[in-house]
Amino acid sequence: LGVAACAPLSLRRPAEPRLCAMALNLDELLSHEQASSWGLAIGLFAVGVAFVAVAFSTHRLPARGKTREPTISVQHPGEQEVAEYQGGGGTGDPPRVHCAFVPPTGLLVSNPSEPYAFENEHCSGRFALLHRPTHDPALDRSGEYPFGEHFQGRKRLWEFRVQLKFKAPVPQPFLVGIQFDTYVPMGFLQQKVAAITIAALRQVVGDGLYHTFGDDPKVGAGPHEKPCFMMPLFASDQLVVTPEGEEPPALLDPSFSSFGHRRAEDRRGYAEEVAALQLQPGPTYTFGFWSIAQFLDVAKYEVTKVVPFRPIDISLLCGPPPAHVVFYTVDLARAPPGDRKHLEDRKHYYFHLALWSTRLLPNPATLRRLLHPSPRDQPGDAGARAPKSGVRSLFACCASDRR
Repeated sequence: LGVAACAPLSLRRPAEPRLCAMALNLDELLSHEQASSWGLAIGLFAVGVAFVAVAFSTHRLPARGKTREPTISVQHPGEQEVAEYQGGGGTGDPPRVHCAFVPPTGLLVSNPSEPYAFENEHCSGRFALLHRPTHDPALDRSGEYPFGEHFQGRKRLWEFRVQLKFKAPVPQPFLVGIQFDTYVPMGFLQQKVAAITIAALRQVVGDGLYHTFGDDPKVGAGPHEKPCFMMPLFASDQLVVTPEGEEPPALLDPSFSSFGHRRAEDRRGYAEEVAALQLQPGPTYTFGFWSIAQFLDVAKYEVTKVVPFRPIDISLLCGPPPAHVVFYTVDLARAPPGDRKHLEDRKHYYFHLALWSTRLLPNPATLRRLLHPSPRDQPGDAGARAPKSGVRSLFACCASDRR
């Protein structure tokens, strides 16, 4: 109610809709000539109150240091691997990020010693997810952990690096973002907070932003659209284009941050350059993503620095894990007039990675599907090949985290 009542005070003049972008464009907002300081203060307070109300009234986070883990009974052949995986993470273990390609090739981990390779019918490439030890502030400050030197002096909690080499020209728009498996009914306050957040992001990303809460599977026969938040490639933070025949940069190179072009150096120029990019066979395209990384703690599966005094469990607004990092195009040529939904049979996945925190595991059936590749899983739209799989890579990640 605070948001509904106070928001008009911060949007009194026609020139002030950009106040909605307060969370993401605060530096630009404060320099706006017609901004009302009282309206801004009340608007910020209202949003904070709404987030606090959502966090405290609709969800209870687990106690610090404890892990919510479903149990799996080993009843069928092939489930032993899943049971071993769950048994390998006790409540005293620090949270870490685990992930798997879709279709699955086995377990992948953050802070790998080598990037993971993948290939499908559209492209091939490599990726690496770097994450700082947010569970241990002292260790984080020391910098004595994988890629600690890179994170020193930076606010980001993680960094996602990916290289793509395409097999055919890529139709536009080529979208990157996050999607979820589960439709989440939202209360009044959640809807208001989400609406303000999306309005703010549209001010930054423009009309290229596509967001949906998804379709309620209880309504209609389907097909149903999944919840997603998708953006154009200029939402990336770093770009390196390597001509064919030349060696692209190593994703784990200590000097990686100095390569190519970075959005922070020239936001307008970077957006124009990436928007004009023609993705085609030949070159290798390397991207870095981290702009929202100071607000999302993937290892803890929490939103941070938004609500005062405590983080918010990501599953509160987005449903249970895993989250899916996806790159895709959408074919709307045969869609009915006015139907712009990103339905599964309209998507062409170039990259599809499911990820979760060991602090909050996916349900047993989903874990089983992600950790135990079926012989029927052949590389298709999102197929991938990775150098390591299964429980062995779980223990490999533990070793790499100590280097």
